[in-house]
Amino acid sequence: MLGFSRSSFLMLACVLACGRGSASDGGEESSEASSSEASSTMGEGSASAESGEGSSDGGSSDTGTGGSCGMPCLPDNEGHACCESLMGPGFFCGEGGACIPSSGCEALDCCTPGEAGDAYCQTNFGGNSSCVEINGDGRCRESGDCSDLDVAECHADENCMPVDMVLMTPGPDALWCVGDVFEYMGCIADQGCDDAESFWCDAQGQVYWAPSGCGVESLDQCMAPGDYEFCGG
Repeated sequence: MLGFSRSSFLMLACVLACGRGSASDGGEESSEASSSEASSTMGEGSASAESGEGSSDGGSSDTGTGGSCGMPCLPDNEGHACCESLMGPGFFCGEGGACIPSSGCEALDCCTPGEAGDAYCQTNFGGNSSCVEINGDGRCRESGDCSDLDVAECHADENCMPVDMVLMTPGPDALWCVGDVFEYMGCIADQGCDDAESFWCDAQGQVYWAPSGCGVESLDQCMAPGDYEFCGG
């Protein structure tokens, strides 16, 4: 058996106790450090989540005038509905691709283009009627019925086409003259017209030259009054 003095024993006990204390302190410090790192990581994760939510909100924000419909709009029922949802009742998609307001006119054939406008026109003017844009406003028109439109309305209605002709006048050398001044003679349903020239007479016996075979109901197709030449400036 080894012999230890009292002082040696006390010294050994102190060394052992101090060692355990240091190891415990080190473990606690390591645990605290790990906990701190975990908290930091959780904080970063939370910040990332919040940042992600912010990005998502930003991505779903309104894009402005176009919204989900897109601009320029198309002048069809979907485009009209888009403009109404963005701008409010009374707005529709005009021919230029922008949302425009109806004038609010009180004539029976006034309407706002769109499904509701079509339904209104069909109720008041028959099943073949629809609400179309004419000169920046909505008007009820029967499909293919263009005869009562003036020149501006005829050009504006995509379902119609103007008929322009030249009045023939007596010219030199017993020839008839076809000038270069076209007159608006009326409006007809949009259709394919051939390129064969034709002649049309009115009730007063005046003869008009047309660059195609399409005419209007107010004129009768007739023969050329005689030999002619193009004598426009």
